[in-house]
Amino acid sequence: MNRATEDALRSLLRTASADGPEHVEFAVSARRRRVLVPSLAALLTAGVVAVVTMMGATSSAQAVVAEAAQRTASESFRVTGTSDSPEKSMKSTGYFDPTARTGRTVVEGTGRETRFVGDHVYQYDGVTWTVEPRVDDQPIHKLAYTDPQAALEQLREASNVQEQGPAHGEGWTGTRYSFEVAYPDSKGPVTEMTGTVDIDEQGRIRHMDMQVGDSHNVADYFDFRASEEVVAPADAQPVPEGKRH
Repeated sequence: MNRATEDALRSLLRTASADGPEHVEFAVSARRRRVLVPSLAALLTAGVVAVVTMMGATSSAQAVVAEAAQRTASESFRVTGTSDSPEKSMKSTGYFDPTARTGRTVVEGTGRETRFVGDHVYQYDGVTWTVEPRVDDQPIHKLAYTDPQAALEQLREASNVQEQGPAHGEGWTGTRYSFEVAYPDSKGPVTEMTGTVDIDEQGRIRHMDMQVGDSHNVADYFDFRASEEVVAPADAQPVPEGKRH
């Protein structure tokens, strides 16, 4: 081998040694891109689908409950309610016709009665009747059995509504939904009320179970399209403005 040939071979070897690692590294990087990019796309797609599915389920459940509240408010019905807390327990029975805007509730064992006629509410304490303008600014867990029409209005605005599973009662089957309602507490911060509502196969509300603090309240709706006459007491005395509820 002459000197010229030897120099040429050395040059070729140096060139090959310099280019080799670049080609090898490029090939490895290319293979990594082919593996990683589809995996990232799959993860992103799965995440988007999961979020959309959750949002769709919540939105759909909220729409079902809102529609049930509206449908229930279009019929007359009877209602029983209970309220239990460390301070007291009570049970009431009543009748309401939301379309006629009339209703009445009686608190068992007390002689107290409340009647709703149009824009006025009449209350009997066992001795006298009083009358004052009808208001619906009480929390839903109290209105559920004392003024269901107002409670149904609040239920339409409930948040975090989610389907929980099947529900049933005497003569009906349906679906249970959980919900939350937040409202200002007169003593300070916003109070969070959690509850469940059972909706029958006809899309009517049958049962509401609500918990706020240490107060547990339940209302049951039945005997739809019942008929009962509710009239304003003739001898009701107006409640002084400063003493209205």
